[in-house]
Order: sequence, then C-alpha cells, then structure tokens
Amino acid sequence: MKKYVKLYDVTALYPIWFLLLMPNTWIFLIATQFILASFVLLGGLKYMEYDDISSVWKKTIIWNTLYGFIGYPITCGILFSTQFISETMPKGEWLLENLTTPIATNPFSHLTSAIFIIVVVAFSAFIAYIMNRFFSFKKTNLSKAQVNRLSIYLAIITAPYIAMIPSITLYNSMF
Repeated sequence: MKKYVKLYDVTALYPIWFLLLMPNTWIFLIATQFILASFVLLGGLKYMEYDDISSVWKKTIIWNTLYGFIGYPITCGILFSTQFISETMPKGEWLLENLTTPIATNPFSHLTSAIFIIVVVAFSAFIAYIMNRFFSFKKTNLSKAQVNRLSIYLAIITAPYIAMIPSITLYNSMF
C-alpha cells in the first residue's frame, strides 16, 4: 500500500519568500511596525498622563519596534514546525487532520488548530511583553507599574495576528 503525501504551501504564514524576492518590502514592514509601536507607545503614555512623552519615545521606540517584529518569526517557526508531523507518528493521522492541515489552510476550521494558533500568537505576544518589560524601558524614568502597563499595551496590540488569517483566502483569491 502506497502512502500519499499532501503538500500545502505554508508560505502565507509569514511572507519570508516575499521579503527575499522583494527586499524593499522589509522597509515597508519595519516602517509599519515602527508606526504601530509609535501609536501604541504615544497613546499609552498620553493615557497615563505622563509628562515627558517625547523623551520616552526617543529612548524606546527602536527597541519596541524590534521586539514587536521578533514575534512574527517566532510565530512562523512554531507554525511551520507543525508541517513536519508525519502519519507514522503516534496520533499522526489525527494531528494531520486536526492541526497540520487546518493551520496550513484555515486554522479556524477545527477547534484544535484554532486553540493552537491562538496559544502561539499569545506566546509571541508574551515574548514581546517580556522583552519590552525588562529591556526596552531601562533608560527611562517610568515607574514599574507604567513600564508594565506599556509593555502589556505593546504586546497585545502588536501581536502577530496576521498568522490567524486563513491562507486559503489567498489561494481562493488568486485562482
């Protein structure tokens, strides 16, 4: 009996191929992350009624942008690793049907893959929170509570939610 292998294009999870083919898109992605982190940082500081907003922004925006951007490759790596699940593994067929295939096409088509992708995005947001909490705001005069609050804002708003978009919609729109 021959085993058949189905291959799915998982490059829509994080467009690394796009970045390699069109290097100018790095500038766009970094600029987008920079603008988003700036809005969150400035909005958070204004909401907390902090006086020296520009000083904090100047000291932290590069690090906030970098740590927010790091979440995308982390998410992509974890999601991509699920594509190596084999039918020969224990519970392999179940994992292929309920986790691997839905992640590559539509993560919300099965409860298992939906929960998994939400946990992965939350994990990436948590990594961004930790990085911002302990490293980004070191050179500022913010209190621990303010740093914690800003780190939470940045983690939640700049999380890699794009990984939740069903890639099947890209395939359907192309063909």
